[in-house]
Amino acid sequence: MTVEAYILIQTDAGELENVVNACKGFDGIVKAEALKDSTDWIKTAEALKTLQNEWKNIGPVSRGREKAIWERFRGACDGFFTRRNQDLTERKTSWNENNRGRWKNAAYDSLIRVAQSTTKPEVRMDAMAGAEKILLEEQIGRASCRER
Repeated sequence: MTVEAYILIQTDAGELENVVNACKGFDGIVKAEALKDSTDWIKTAEALKTLQNEWKNIGPVSRGREKAIWERFRGACDGFFTRRNQDLTERKTSWNENNRGRWKNAAYDSLIRVAQSTTKPEVRMDAMAGAEKILLEEQIGRASCRER
């Protein structure tokens, strides 16, 4: 006996549609969870957006299960897109058009983010002064090593 035949025997027509839709939902979850840790930002984002569009056409599932199924699917998608946005933010801080050498320093980047996000002049000036100090210390340190 096939799974489909068993389900058909055990359920009525309306419930059968809900079971089939739940299976489609779980299929989407498995695919989304397989993609959620990817760092291929462009291809994975496109694949997840396709899965999200397919999700819209699945239809109803058994009462009480729809929320759990949806949250698991959304969690996988959100996990990927949150990581992608964090990576993009980090790249924008260090990889701007004036940073041709792709110099990077986490403490410097943090201070620049503070300076960009505050409206208080004293906080902005302190952050910029700290960032400048880091930049100068690293550049002077490199120059000193070259002269030796």
